[in-house]
Amino acid sequence: MTVAKPVAPIVRESGSRPEGLALKRIPDGTRRTLEISLTAFLVISSLAAVIDRAAYPANAILLACMAVILGVMFREVILSLRLRRIGPATLSFEDRALHVRGPEGHPHVAIPYDAVLSLERSRWPRPRTRLFAAGRPSLELPDALFASSADVSGLERQLLEKIRSLPDGPARLRAMADRSRAGARLLRTTPWCSLGAAVCLVSVFLLQVAMDATDGTRIVALGGSSGRLLVDGEGVRLLSPVFLHVSLLALAANLVGVVLGGGVIEEFLGGARATLLFGLSSLAGILVTSVAQPDLVGAGASAGTAGLIAAWLLASSVRRPELPGPLRMPPVLIGAILGAILIAEVSAVRVGHLAHAIGFVTGAAIYWIMVRKHPLSELLPPPARVTRFAWVVGAAYVFALGHVLHAAWLLAHSGGGGA
Repeated sequence: MTVAKPVAPIVRESGSRPEGLALKRIPDGTRRTLEISLTAFLVISSLAAVIDRAAYPANAILLACMAVILGVMFREVILSLRLRRIGPATLSFEDRALHVRGPEGHPHVAIPYDAVLSLERSRWPRPRTRLFAAGRPSLELPDALFASSADVSGLERQLLEKIRSLPDGPARLRAMADRSRAGARLLRTTPWCSLGAAVCLVSVFLLQVAMDATDGTRIVALGGSSGRLLVDGEGVRLLSPVFLHVSLLALAANLVGVVLGGGVIEEFLGGARATLLFGLSSLAGILVTSVAQPDLVGAGASAGTAGLIAAWLLASSVRRPELPGPLRMPPVLIGAILGAILIAEVSAVRVGHLAHAIGFVTGAAIYWIMVRKHPLSELLPPPARVTRFAWVVGAAYVFALGHVLHAAWLLAHSGGGGA
């Protein structure tokens, strides 16, 4: 977003109330709330799926959380339908705040200029402007709400002029520009690394099912983690367990983390950093588990998924004021996700708690090392050394995938595979 030069104000005084831009109806932020609620619902439902059915109190709590989220989503849909029937509205730029006023008798929305965080343009799924402000849902303003394209550009010009007039206006405009540039990258690029990882996980699991190789013995043959075999020199077992899963529920839970968490991290920080977060978190989790529990047979990408979730939560909390709107999760949602993860870890059985904890801590540490000193405007492209290291890590995992496929071929031709 570029800062426009001063222009003649659009707002015109009419009596005691300034006129503004005419809107066809009252805008609202229900779409943003629905997006956040759906993400929370998917995360919590996937966690509930991997908890043992005997853990009744934990499942009851998670189901209650899911019911609350569904209630919020239903309320937002009803509110959106009601707001669409209210109109026309007026968007006016007054002394201290931007006001959205509906027809006589309807309440108006006021957003103080010093609370504005970013004004971001998006072309997908429809041309729109989203206004993000501290302490309130985003205000979505589709282009179709305005009478003309001049009114759409007039919104940005007038708002920037009002923010510029604040005592710290220039600094606020620079921060807004950084957030807008970072936000413009989201949904503009395809997270190929995350999607590629998801395809590999699904493909290998289908191969396991076809070979009836989801139990401990066959998983070890395919490359599952084993501390004793690792000591014997099979170093590939630090990487190959990522591609193997013992059940469909375990695969589904990891796919949610890889596709949602990994996709967001990749679009925001780039594929190189996302690869390092996932790959090194998995490596650390498997290594510590193999050393601490040498007789344990393990498999799954949950340690890497925990690293991605840690990076996402850390970005949403520690550097929250700097983030573009689509990544700025409400604190309540951050707490809900952390609570759901804690409940799942405490209640679930046959789960590598140590690997999850190590992966979570490793992901947070790697994110902190890679991002902590860089402003948003300098995050992409990543430094050359980060990209080179990511290529090395990615190549190592491709080699591990080849090892799993080769082991599956040997197992099938030795008569150990299923029908």
